[in-house]
Amino acid sequence: MDALDVTAPSGKEQVKTTSLTSQQVAVCVGLLIGILLLLFARVLRDLADLWWTRDDYLHGFLILPLSLFLVWTRRAALRQLAPQPAVPLGLAVMLSAALLLLLGDAGGIVTLTGLSLIAMIAGIVLLLFGVAVLTAVAFPLAYLGFMIPVLDIVLVPLRWPSQLLTARMAVESLQLLGFAVLLDRQYIVLPWITLEVAAVCSGVNYLVSVVAVGLPLAWLTLRKWSSWAALIGGGLIISVVANWVRVVLIAVLTSTGAPVLHGPFHMLQGMFVAWMGYAALFAVNSGLVRLERRSSGADAPRSLAEPPGRSAYTVEWYRSWSVAMVTLGVLAACLFLYDRGPVALKSGFVTFPAQLGGWHQSAVDASPVIFRVEEADDELRRTYRNDQDRTIQLYVAYLRSQHIRANWRACGRPYPEAGRMEPWSWFLRTRPPKTTAAWAQRKRHSFGTLSRRSRATCLDGGMAKSGRTVWRVIRVHVARTFSDFLALGARWNALLKESASDNVFLTWEWLYTWAKHYLEEGQLWIVLVFKNDELIGVAPFCVRQRVTEVISVREMRFLGSDDVGSTHLDFIVRRKHKATVLRAIYRHLHEEASGEWDLLTLSELPAESSSIDLWELLVGEAGRVLEVAGMTVEPFIDLRDGLEHFLASLSGNERSNLRRKQRHLEGLGRVTYERVSSTPDVERAMDLLIDLHQMRWRQKGAAGVFADDRRRGFHREIACAFSEQGWLRMDFLRLEGEAIAGVYGYAYRDRYSFYLPGLNPKVAAKSSPGILLLFRCVQEAVSEGYKEFNLLQGAADYKMAWATGLRRCVTLQYYNRHLRSAVVKALESGKSMIKMLVR
Repeated sequence: MDALDVTAPSGKEQVKTTSLTSQQVAVCVGLLIGILLLLFARVLRDLADLWWTRDDYLHGFLILPLSLFLVWTRRAALRQLAPQPAVPLGLAVMLSAALLLLLGDAGGIVTLTGLSLIAMIAGIVLLLFGVAVLTAVAFPLAYLGFMIPVLDIVLVPLRWPSQLLTARMAVESLQLLGFAVLLDRQYIVLPWITLEVAAVCSGVNYLVSVVAVGLPLAWLTLRKWSSWAALIGGGLIISVVANWVRVVLIAVLTSTGAPVLHGPFHMLQGMFVAWMGYAALFAVNSGLVRLERRSSGADAPRSLAEPPGRSAYTVEWYRSWSVAMVTLGVLAACLFLYDRGPVALKSGFVTFPAQLGGWHQSAVDASPVIFRVEEADDELRRTYRNDQDRTIQLYVAYLRSQHIRANWRACGRPYPEAGRMEPWSWFLRTRPPKTTAAWAQRKRHSFGTLSRRSRATCLDGGMAKSGRTVWRVIRVHVARTFSDFLALGARWNALLKESASDNVFLTWEWLYTWAKHYLEEGQLWIVLVFKNDELIGVAPFCVRQRVTEVISVREMRFLGSDDVGSTHLDFIVRRKHKATVLRAIYRHLHEEASGEWDLLTLSELPAESSSIDLWELLVGEAGRVLEVAGMTVEPFIDLRDGLEHFLASLSGNERSNLRRKQRHLEGLGRVTYERVSSTPDVERAMDLLIDLHQMRWRQKGAAGVFADDRRRGFHREIACAFSEQGWLRMDFLRLEGEAIAGVYGYAYRDRYSFYLPGLNPKVAAKSSPGILLLFRCVQEAVSEGYKEFNLLQGAADYKMAWATGLRRCVTLQYYNRHLRSAVVKALESGKSMIKMLVR
């Protein structure tokens, strides 16, 4: 034992005392640390899971090593400190930490259990080494608080105001630059695009990272509290301004047609803010260090070392160590005894109140339950109404032996239409053992809890990582083969008709034909969601290797989203089940199928689809970022008010041109109009349309749509399939019996979709037969009762001149959260950034 001989106080004999560098002390401390790690292993596991699943807490992995480094920088001062055990104070802190751990474990609250770990370390330091040593390591110990989600209480309420502030400052900056721009709450409306300052882009999360870097930097280099405040404040201000600049740059880049929010500009989505904040920290710190040196002159640098005080007697130190060991042992016994197996409800749900605030239990409840928790031992299902006749459905499940962990967290989601935080968007994120979980659902919007990944089944049925289906009546099945897909035909279209996403490009005929021509066996990944044996939801996905210059990416995307111009793709979900179905699909993709894909792409989603908001909610609650990878414009003609209203919407020049071209064409000979409707004639008509289309493109020196054999084969087959269903429209304009123009389109439900034209450019070019035939198709659509003539994708001049409205479809994507995806994302971003720099 490395001992020091000192003289004891008067009345005592001279004895050997222990030192911080003693080998025996090191062994005892190591044993204590080992027991502490075992006791808090579950807490550390939960924290690590939180750091991994939430992007705004990824820095948690660095906090503990950085804290140890900060302790190591004070090793010289610590060597001079003899242990002075503060037994009463240290024991009191340890007991308080034990109480926090028991409460946090009982409620499944990660924040409390994390705080108990920090408090327990502080209590042990006090008990074994005293106040002087705790003072020396106080900052590194307090710094551990950054790895715990305690700051959510402050940050969550700041996100919405930060979104509004960022959007407002960006709009004012754009107006100063001369852009025509409007502000609609968090939306920045430009003539060519609408940008949203989402919660993840508010910049609030990056403020934590700036503070987490700034505090240890200040502690290591600065001595004055005023310098600390200047350093942290400067970093925060510059980060906020950098976030405004980021949004402005994105808006400016969109005006050039750049693929913003993706690829080379991915760094603008967050790294720009973080880098600017870090650069500001180091720049401000350098200036403050110089300032302090000038003002202090030859003053010695701050040192935490204190002259050694009274050394602890050997017996006293080991007595303190024994007290710490006994305390940890009792705590371990309490945790073991607390987890005593299944616990039944004492009085059941019969005592559950019939009135909750201003909400009263409905006398008659015919509403079906949204979901049911698998293996729930007791359940409560009720419907409550308030004085405004608004309704919520309450579902409570009690599991007598469930033991899963989470945070207490109040989360709010702003409603764009309200511009404020709706009260029913608040929920309690909790997964306590042996307690209840509730789901409140509004008739218009539904919200629930998203649990962290766990081997146990989640109380809300939202994110369980188990081999079984999460809720009793909801099950998920994946169709992987063409035979499975073939068998879905009738059920698929029946579900589509009952969904809000019903359109011709989601029909079974369109997607099955596309899969036959563009996929190989095993690339299908169609997620089917059943309620009992009833199909209530479909996610029509496939997984294909996308080979890039850098690496092969396993991309999961919608069927039909490549090469054939599909639009309005979406999830197919029976009405009133969308929130439940999308949660089940999300859980499947990120748990059971997590290892099957690197990149998820939701292609050509209608901008007005509720799937975007729901999926963004799921992605955001899991700490991911949903990127906008592209946007397309879709002009359309509203036919509900008849042909005369459409003609009145055209300019006078457009109307006169139509009449003039019609007279010119009729002056060249006999003009006839033909529509192919019978199935036997479809192949002949398709050959004719292909010839007309290719004529036009060959004259321009381009290949044309039908130059590709696979694409040509797809359209031949889909034309036959649609003809059998009565959805095909093939129209031709003939001059003296010779076809000079053709239009290929689809008529589905109340919408006519203009897909492709064909034109012989050598005959009657001055009469624009293609435009005349298109106008004839509009006339026919009106006479047949269609409410809309969809001109589909593209902003060609003739489309924009005729359109009475525009729709937008967006493509969203994000990378999976595993090592392969991280490598892929890093390589893709690096490649894109290099290309941007080269340009």
